[in-house]
Amino acid sequence: AGPLVLNPLAYSGVMAAARGDEEQAHERVRQLEAIPYDIPPEHRGPRQFALVIGTLLEDRELVARLLPRVEEEKPRCLTCTLIFHLDVGEARLLLGDVDGAQAKLAEAQRGNPERPGQIAALAHLRSRILELRGDLDGALQHFEEVFRLTSELPVDIFEILHREHAGRVYLARGKPGDVERGRQLLTDALETYQKLGARRFEARARKLLASADSG
Repeated sequence: AGPLVLNPLAYSGVMAAARGDEEQAHERVRQLEAIPYDIPPEHRGPRQFALVIGTLLEDRELVARLLPRVEEEKPRCLTCTLIFHLDVGEARLLLGDVDGAQAKLAEAQRGNPERPGQIAALAHLRSRILELRGDLDGALQHFEEVFRLTSELPVDIFEILHREHAGRVYLARGKPGDVERGRQLLTDALETYQKLGARRFEARARKLLASADSG
């Protein structure tokens, strides 16, 4: 979904979700929803940031409540429009709407992204869609594209989530070398989660690593 540096409340909510502090994360959602703004917004609106937090919390009830309003508030800024489609696509995946996420990916692609971070974000959503459709080979191809595109970019929590997701898919595919690659990615994610104090995500990565070791 991309960095949230433009909105300190959103970043605080994302990190609360990562720590497993659901009370603070939901408080940030309430604060974001209370911020007045133009509709449609020029850039990413507060409600869209709230949707990102809800998606990271995997709070389907919250996401289902926010999504219809967010979809009516597409930003005017072309760059933010691309991010808007990706954020909505991720939310739709959480709700099990793979076709809806695919439609949002197609809309994002019409923005003709040129920056590596934007192309990587598209590749990540594409990989998640392919994973849920059962095409693990295709998913991992696009995950590796994400890593190639972001290798020179600053690391943020979303890039680490990409590593965790890819590690999980490598373990699920199970071809020769997959367990080693999956373990490497999950170890990288775990170490960064520990540094960030992202205890909820850390616990999830530990569980995946344990499954690799037991297998």
